[in-house]
Amino acid sequence: MAQITAPGPVHDDRGRPDQITRDRLRTAVPVAVAVALLFGTLWVGALALRDMVDLGVWLLSST
Repeated sequence: MAQITAPGPVHDDRGRPDQITRDRLRTAVPVAVAVALLFGTLWVGALALRDMVDLGVWLLSST
């Protein structure tokens, strides 16, 4: 009699430590890049806002 098995990959490498590390890096690196870009955008926005407020105060005080 033939044994019935569920369809799936013939070789599952998820149990190997190097594969687990690679999978974690695949998920951690994009998240780290996204967080760094978010903080960079916030920082540049805060600097631009500070400069605009400084310019506005200077314009108001010069009139």
